[in-house]
Amino acid sequence: MFYDFRAIWPGEPATWIRDAVWGDIPLYHQELALIDTAVFQRLRRIRQLGPLMWVFPGANHTRFEHALGVMHLARVLILQLRSQPTFPKVTQTDLRVLVAAALLHDVGHYPFSHALEDVERPFSLPDHADVGADLVRGPLAPILRKHWRVDPERVAALVAGTGPSASPALSSIDGLWLRLVSGAVDVDRLDFLRRDALFANVPYGIVDVQRILASLRVWRDGGVVRLYLDEKGIGPLQSLIFGRFLMYGNVYWHHTSRIITRMIVRAVEDALVHGDLKADELMWLDDATLMDRLRISRRKGLAKTLVQRIERRDLYKRSVEIRPTDPMFDALIDVQGRPGGRLAAEAALTAWASAATGRAIPEDGLWLDLPQRRTFHPVDGVICKSPPPGYRNPVPWEAVSGLTTTDLDRLARSVQRVRILASSRELADVVCEAWLADRNGVARALKSIAA
Repeated sequence: MFYDFRAIWPGEPATWIRDAVWGDIPLYHQELALIDTAVFQRLRRIRQLGPLMWVFPGANHTRFEHALGVMHLARVLILQLRSQPTFPKVTQTDLRVLVAAALLHDVGHYPFSHALEDVERPFSLPDHADVGADLVRGPLAPILRKHWRVDPERVAALVAGTGPSASPALSSIDGLWLRLVSGAVDVDRLDFLRRDALFANVPYGIVDVQRILASLRVWRDGGVVRLYLDEKGIGPLQSLIFGRFLMYGNVYWHHTSRIITRMIVRAVEDALVHGDLKADELMWLDDATLMDRLRISRRKGLAKTLVQRIERRDLYKRSVEIRPTDPMFDALIDVQGRPGGRLAAEAALTAWASAATGRAIPEDGLWLDLPQRRTFHPVDGVICKSPPPGYRNPVPWEAVSGLTTTDLDRLARSVQRVRILASSRELADVVCEAWLADRNGVARALKSIAA
């Protein structure tokens, strides 16, 4: 389908690319000026799903193609929103700020995408959104000024706002842009669910993206411009919600991928602690160069050993899998909210297991896999042709969808698993037997962490 993007860029596209998800995507000279930089081209060598290609061999797609897809959806969405009478007056510069933020939102990703955000030793790494914002202010800033005619600081603020850090104070229109790039229903999520499902060859993330985009509505609430949903988009958005959690339960949090992620994280921690890697190098490495650095380490340390084990698929094993219905679940999930909490919990569990099994378990014999909490807060409201009795537009999402915030939180919680991982199958079995026989001892060990 041809889209007329002359509101953003005058003239004809410089070239077209054939995307596996969205078909033909036009690219303009100004966009190519960013895309052709070494900073952006590095994304070609960073897999979108990190270690998941060890589980789903087709999942070799990259952050590069995802970023192009997000930019394309942002351009399509803004054409649709601008046609609405409630849309605020914006300039061409404002539109370009949105497109730049969509294109660059993932430019700061470390190798293996989100995996290295779990690094704790010798210190935590900055979030990829903050790294990306620094790149926008640094090597990418001259291009944004010269070719895009936009203030790099506006773009950097939006990129930083996509991460967990507190969002900087944004203008009204940039606040709307942030919700389009990273909000309840955003172009980032709409692209990666479709793209990840396609390349992993699973049906869970196949949602009606075009219908959702066409159903988004701009609504003025006093002096604030908010994003709502037309009632025709309720079904597609419900599909997106369920698809997202099915993707987490069956793909993103697949146990083998989580195990390899922990092994990569621990290898990087070991390399950082012993000086084989420096933290500020990671933002310039990609998946292959990081593994090379760990593989050819001059020390015969843990990092090199773990990489060798991954390459011959000699992985850590699941020993215990803890579901949300288990009383131990919350005690373990809560430790990740404290600095050094996971390391303290691993040390306590190792000490307990050594006593319970009567064997000396080494420091890296047992690990914890603690997934981050996930939830989904849908749109602020729904625009209905005939609002239900007792309501007026915009109608609360819960009143027309049948899904409350409690329902969504329960759904998010149901797909989480806490896992104890062991360095061998034999150790995994021994620790599992001890866990079942001595749950009181485990509880005491976990209490000692919280004390």
